[in-house]
Amino acid sequence: MDRFKMPALQRIGLRQCVVCGAGADSYCSGCGITPYCSERCQRRDWSDRHNSVCHNLARMKNERAMRNAADSEDPIVQPAQPLRRPHLNNSNVRRDQDSDSASGYTPKAQPKLSAGTSNNDFGKRNGERKPAQKFNQARDGNAGTSRTPNTRFPNARSQPVVDEPEKPAPQAERLAPVVRESDQQQATSPVTPVRKTTGPKTTPEPSTVKPDVATPEKIPTKKPNQMLKPASVSDVTPTKKLVPKKSLLDFLKVGDGVLLTVETKAADSRITRGDFVCVLISETFQVEYTKLCEDFIVDCEKDGQGVTPTPGETISYFNPEDGAWFRGRCLTPTILALLDSGKLATITPADKLRKLPNAYEDIPEFSAVLTAKGVQIGASVLATVASQTPNGFKVTMMDAESNDDLGEGELFRWLPAVETVVGTTPIEIPSVQRPQLTNNTNVFLVHVTNLEKVFVRPADIESQRAYNEILQRVLLSGDGCKPLKQPPQRGQVVIAQFTDGNYYRAFVQRTSAKQNKYMIEYVEFGNVEINKLETLFECPDDLNLDNSPPLVSMIKISTEALQPAATEAIEQLKDDVELILTLSDRKQSAPSGSQATLTRADTKANVNNMLIELCTPDWKKIEKTGGEVIDKVYLTMDDLELSKLPPKGCTVTVLDTSMLDGGVVCGYDSSLPFAHSVHVELAEKMAEYCESELGKEPYLPKAEELCIAKMPPYPQWFRAIFLSLAEGPGSSQASVCYVDYGNVADVPVKLIRKMLPEFVKGYPTLGLHINIRGFPEPTDEALTKALVHMQIDEEGRGSLRVTNCLFRPDDGTYEVDAPELLAAMS
Repeated sequence: MDRFKMPALQRIGLRQCVVCGAGADSYCSGCGITPYCSERCQRRDWSDRHNSVCHNLARMKNERAMRNAADSEDPIVQPAQPLRRPHLNNSNVRRDQDSDSASGYTPKAQPKLSAGTSNNDFGKRNGERKPAQKFNQARDGNAGTSRTPNTRFPNARSQPVVDEPEKPAPQAERLAPVVRESDQQQATSPVTPVRKTTGPKTTPEPSTVKPDVATPEKIPTKKPNQMLKPASVSDVTPTKKLVPKKSLLDFLKVGDGVLLTVETKAADSRITRGDFVCVLISETFQVEYTKLCEDFIVDCEKDGQGVTPTPGETISYFNPEDGAWFRGRCLTPTILALLDSGKLATITPADKLRKLPNAYEDIPEFSAVLTAKGVQIGASVLATVASQTPNGFKVTMMDAESNDDLGEGELFRWLPAVETVVGTTPIEIPSVQRPQLTNNTNVFLVHVTNLEKVFVRPADIESQRAYNEILQRVLLSGDGCKPLKQPPQRGQVVIAQFTDGNYYRAFVQRTSAKQNKYMIEYVEFGNVEINKLETLFECPDDLNLDNSPPLVSMIKISTEALQPAATEAIEQLKDDVELILTLSDRKQSAPSGSQATLTRADTKANVNNMLIELCTPDWKKIEKTGGEVIDKVYLTMDDLELSKLPPKGCTVTVLDTSMLDGGVVCGYDSSLPFAHSVHVELAEKMAEYCESELGKEPYLPKAEELCIAKMPPYPQWFRAIFLSLAEGPGSSQASVCYVDYGNVADVPVKLIRKMLPEFVKGYPTLGLHINIRGFPEPTDEALTKALVHMQIDEEGRGSLRVTNCLFRPDDGTYEVDAPELLAAMS
């Protein structure tokens, strides 16, 4: 089984040896993170595991340095930030930046705005409109870069220069020395070099660290590979599109100056932290702000079609108090967050609401939350970005009118809570009218969708003959049937070509002509598939359900989800083993879909009990016996199985493009049959466990331990690897890596649960990191062309044809060729 080589952190400050669990006061000097109690344990861990992840831990070390620098007196340019895809229309990013500077960005002593600058200098709307505000998407901390280098996975496009040893030691002896925690602060983290065209740089100055534990002679320094920045869950999980995607904070950097106008109290703005909601104005985005103040009003007046917003949707709203149009995000059916004034508005049926014109979707929001003392509503404040924090920026402030020093404050994104209304009306899906069940009859097992949908057919000779005859007639008629020219209707019977190339009767349940997708139920088997119009044909009259009624019925056994072990047992029973069907209420007959018991005719073994036992999750068995999941052995990334790419190539389902500027995408082979099981069925199973009495308690994993974690605001549970406590011991936030998507994020510890083997075995990971050979130094135009070529949708998903796929076992990534993509970019 391929090892899942991902960057991982040991728990900061827990002082536990990762090998034996004993107290540990020394750390690996290669990464400065992994704790050991002795050189013996370090040697053992190096050969077993750590040599493959040591270089990957440098990124987390850099992040810790960034957080510590947030409280320093001198502004520090931060390393590449995670959790952002390249902005497609970032012509405004760092317009005043000298791209040819080799020494990096030097913070300016003065802000861009003069003390006399006011709102009026940036254009007005009718009704004295003030600047814009921010929208509901969690801050991810990458506000300082327009395009960042790869900062997560090894073997990226460029690497820092380090001294190589003259004579490399044998592999078994290649140990990184251990250093004391007190020395750890002196060690310089490997810093990823930044392309000249992408902004500020930091040049690492490696320092020699004297080891605390004796090490073999001539130990080679492990060359730290460049890492790839992670994506965000919002980029890879199915979610409604948030418009606009960014705020002005995402384009700020250390040394920038902005004008703040304090609008409302944070406590009155549907947020739980901060003191005020402010409007931000920057010279860099003066053109965009003016466009919102002038052109936006004209465009909204042209559109006379009203809309009814849903929570989370961004629309145009005419505020009668100001006599102006605003961009507003719907928080509830009656409340809007005005994204360009930092205020909330209550809407009524009489208000003018319009669809947001496309031209204003990419203009960032102009507001933020300010945490500061000594500031009052209505004040105008000149703020200079001093340093970056995990959620925003620290700023120094002075009064825009009097130039009085107002001290320090913190800016972060305004995220008023959106109340999502979940519909309760289920969609009615038609199904095949199947024959009634008869008590004490012999049947064959045909198909099992789940234990609530078990399909059987009569085992008597006459019924077998009729069943086989229908299959033969459909197969023969398929070659002569005419393809459907028009989309079928729901409830229509058609002839469908299955993936094996043969033809079968099918019942149309749902249609989507626009997407060319048709959900059909195969009459003779019961399985449901999605087909295209090209695989559907007209059904002859003699084969419709009236003239040739179906013979297959459906029974219900249990509500347990189907497990791999049960699937194997079902395959052995299908069509070969004669079963006795007994109705649960002992009646002579019952409608298809009723509860029934299956018993083997030869051994009298109860099939229901066998399948229920195989499908009962281990955690439910533990729950019944009064056990604890904490007693289960913990799982690591070595227990995961990677999905694979065929060497000759395939079409990749792209999950994330946040690393595209580094020539990397995240995804999996589109032909994999288990992708739906991982993303949907496994998620449902983990949700049932995490919301049960046994699994509802939070769990703090060990370093590199697999866990289950949410990613707010999304309701799903995801498989993840625990990296570290985000802010050290006692932190309420933890850094985790979501293995089926490839992104890293900080989440509350209370949203982490214990991982169990049943959620790992049989479910390979899908978040493969794929490096594209020969990827050029990208421009914004080239990146846009690449995204169009891959047909990236609102959920961040698309497809890409790759060839010559080479697996790199040292870091668990793939190298591929993508000639069609490179041609499209040029």
